Amino acid sequence: MGFQKGDQVIVYSWIGEGLCPACRVCEEHLCDSPRTLGIYQDGGYSETILVPSYKYLIKIDGLDMESSASLTCSGLTAYTAVKKTRVQTGDTMVIVGDGGLGLMAVQLAKAITNSRVIIVDINDNKLQKAKS
Repeated sequence: MGFQKGDQVIVYSWIGEGLCPACRVCEEHLCDSPRTLGIYQDGGYSETILVPSYKYLIKIDGLDMESSASLTCSGLTAYTAVKKTRVQTGDTMVIVGDGGLGLMAVQLAKAITNSRVIIVDINDNKLQKAKS
């Protein structure tokens, strides 16, 4: 298990009921009867919550709690999108929209693909933020 009382963790919120075909192959985000935190049950951004198993916990030692809170939702969404591109070193990736998901995708793309990243948006203020 590897968790101690007082560890700082974030919770993978896509909890399934555990018995459907998706849950049995560890794809609880596709569960037939989901128990997703913050959607089907309370606790999406709680400071404390009871979860059914330690397998839903991710240690975030050394990371800011507030900045880390959205990693299990928007972070995974952006990560999955970046991974599906199959972009490699030297390739160019274009990301449309520099809201929260777009900015998360920029950071992830730079970290894991070593590609050139171009972000497109109609809001100049957002584009300046993306450049930084």
